[in-house]
Amino acid sequence: MAILRWLGAAALATLFSTAVQGAVNLSFVEPSRYTDAWDWNQDGLDTLRELRNHLQGLGERYLLPGYTLDLSILDVKLAGNSRLAFGVNPEIRVASGDADWPRIELAYTLWSGKTAIGSGHETIVDRTYLRRLDPNYNPASPLAYEKRMLDDWFRTRFVYLRSPPSH
Repeated sequence: MAILRWLGAAALATLFSTAVQGAVNLSFVEPSRYTDAWDWNQDGLDTLRELRNHLQGLGERYLLPGYTLDLSILDVKLAGNSRLAFGVNPEIRVASGDADWPRIELAYTLWSGKTAIGSGHETIVDRTYLRRLDPNYNPASPLAYEKRMLDDWFRTRFVYLRSPPSH
């Protein structure tokens, strides 16, 4: 009886593993040269980890099974500007909306199986990041503006794959 349950669980796991959503393969190209991924009080690895998790989540949510997105992050400029401060927190990030918008430069190739179906090199910018209200993002959460910007970019580039646009 236990063997049958184990075989049933193994078959179920195999079934679900074959229906995996699309994947994002992400690389950070020379992150030590990024404009603004590191700051005084936060390890830049946390920033890169947040970006990795968010982009891979977008791939799972929006790409079709069998699709893979190879994505290289070439530069990161976080929203706002870092300012040194005194006290417990040696740095604060000030967002003024004056040319301090988030910006991410990237290159990508979208694959369907082993066939490349699209590629590009883009700099994603959200110049209106402080003027757009979005209840899904709390400005105090890590990389809220950058995540919203990446969501918009991802949906613009890849969601049409879910359901082809009608003409």
